[in-house]
Amino acid sequence: MYYPSEQNSGYGTFVHEQTAALRDRGADVKVFQPLPRLPFPLRYLSRRYLEADRAPARENYQGIEVLHGRYRSLPRNWRLERAGDWMTAAIEKAVVDLHRRWPFEILNAHTTYPCGYCGNQIRDRHLPGVGVVHTVHRASIIDTPRFSPECARLVADSLSGADATVFVSREGLEIARDMTAGALRREPALITNGVNPAKFEVDAAASDEIRKLRERYRGSMNLLFVGTACERKGSWELLEAFSELRKSEREHLRLFFVGPNLLGRALTRRVRALGLEEDVVIVGPVGHDEVKVWMAASDIFVLPSHSEGVATVLFEALHAGIPSVFTRVGGTEDIVRDAETALLVPPGSVPALVAALGRLVRDGALRESLSQNGRRLVREQYTWDVNARKNLELFEQVRGGSVR
Repeated sequence: MYYPSEQNSGYGTFVHEQTAALRDRGADVKVFQPLPRLPFPLRYLSRRYLEADRAPARENYQGIEVLHGRYRSLPRNWRLERAGDWMTAAIEKAVVDLHRRWPFEILNAHTTYPCGYCGNQIRDRHLPGVGVVHTVHRASIIDTPRFSPECARLVADSLSGADATVFVSREGLEIARDMTAGALRREPALITNGVNPAKFEVDAAASDEIRKLRERYRGSMNLLFVGTACERKGSWELLEAFSELRKSEREHLRLFFVGPNLLGRALTRRVRALGLEEDVVIVGPVGHDEVKVWMAASDIFVLPSHSEGVATVLFEALHAGIPSVFTRVGGTEDIVRDAETALLVPPGSVPALVAALGRLVRDGALRESLSQNGRRLVREQYTWDVNARKNLELFEQVRGGSVR
């Protein structure tokens, strides 16, 4: 389901980066992305669904062939328990036809429901020699089961039916063990996300943009949030913490929100109510290539999420060498050691955020230490090339011996 396009380069970037790394390691890869189609006229009421409806049947995104199918969907995940069957009915013929022309051996589904469920169904009905591997992200293991008991059952059954499962966080892996009572066909793998060092290096054009940003916002220590401004990402707590921080610190501080704003005018109203109009900048969405520019132009990164799998932006911030504050959620503690590669705080705690950010504002030596250690950690252990190597090893195991 997740994959970027020229119109929306930030949607599912992590899946594209993994796909490109697999290709670069010699795998022959195609992407089949089912797109939701709302009934007429509902599809015209949402920009997201309208863009999906207008997407071509086939496109090339940065050298990767992407095929699209359309499946019935309803807004706000209504009747989500039907989505797996709707998706299967809509795309199974196209997937079988693709296999006839291009006999793939592994079907790697990103999200276990509905995509993994759909992959299981197509394998069982038409392609018994294909191994189905589920890469399980936060939404499908934490959010989807909460919609209804039937959705929870479908997620558990989908996991149990996969030939192999890959989790991006230890938290998700343990949740899956509990949901399935350990009835997974193969020992689950923990293979987390990463970063593409080549794409995150600063070239001449990026250097010029960084210089312009630093000049525009000179005279302040700049704090950066990259992600979707929403309650789950801790945006309200971040604003409160920043307001308190400005009162206690001598340093002139600015805070930048980079990414989509789901809070809309409520965010700007809160900024105004706290008297932060001069020092909080709501940048909005930027292209993925611009994220490194904002990181290089800022002094401190903060991601105060209430819940995550493992955020790709975590790896990007560490690779960029920007000293960071993260919350102890999802797979963050699988990657980061407190006060060694970043500072960790409990989710939802404004006082903890104030303390951690204030510590970084005042302690230049700590900022430098976190910067060096974080960059070294990611370059050595958490690149997309490392991710691809581990996934290919798993794919070979699945291909080499059926567990059905």
